[in-house]
Amino acid sequence: MTSCCPPPVGTSIAGARHRPANYKVSTFQNFTWVTDAHYATIPKGVSADKQAAVLNLLAFILSPQQQAKAYDKGFFYPGPAIKGVTLAMAPARASG
Repeated sequence: MTSCCPPPVGTSIAGARHRPANYKVSTFQNFTWVTDAHYATIPKGVSADKQAAVLNLLAFILSPQQQAKAYDKGFFYPGPAIKGVTLAMAPARASG
């Protein structure tokens, strides 16, 4: 189940005993997420080798081949995060 909204201030969704009686939960079926932003951060104090690993992962995520997947199953607004990624580069099921 997916929460339809954040829990009221001072409550927790971790356990039913903390949920108020009027707390509502709903599920999404046949739902397409509309995503408009993603962010990546590296906390202060992370070692140089971990920073390098994170930066390598980000480079992979931002590669044209991976960005083309933004066209797949749903809609990623406003599309891939880098220029030059076309629908022709997307997985076959995305353009069909």
